[in-house]
Amino acid sequence: MTSSAQNDRRMRAIGTPVWRRLVAAYVISGAMAGTAGALSAQATGSVGTNSLGLLMSGTVLMVLVLGSMRQLYGAFIGAALYIVVQDFAAEIDPFRWMFVIGGLLMGTVLLLENGIVGIPDMLGRLARKGRR
Repeated sequence: MTSSAQNDRRMRAIGTPVWRRLVAAYVISGAMAGTAGALSAQATGSVGTNSLGLLMSGTVLMVLVLGSMRQLYGAFIGAALYIVVQDFAAEIDPFRWMFVIGGLLMGTVLLLENGIVGIPDMLGRLARKGRR
C-alpha cells in the first residue's frame, strides 16, 4: 500500500475532509500558477513555450532534490545553490557546466538523505555517534 493511501486513511480517521482539502490545494496552486504566468507575461511582454519545456521541469525538480522535498524552505535553498553553482561552473567552463550540476545532484541523492537542508541534522547525528 502506498503512503498516499495510508495518509488518506489516517486523515479520514481523525475526521478531516480529505476531498475538500485536496480540491482547495489544487485550486490555490492553480490560482498561484495562473497569477505567476500572468505576471510573467506582463513583465516580459510575451508568452513563450519555453516555460513549459522539459528543461524547465527538470530544473525545478533538480532544485527540489538539491534543497529538500520535505521542508518548504528547502526549495529556496536549493534554488540559490543551483544558481550559484551554475554561475561558477559556467564561468570556469561554459561548455561543460552541466557535468558539475549533475555531479552535485548525484552527490546529494547518494549522500544526503534530506538534501542540503539535512546537513545540520546529519552532522548532529555523526557528532552524537562520535561521543559514544
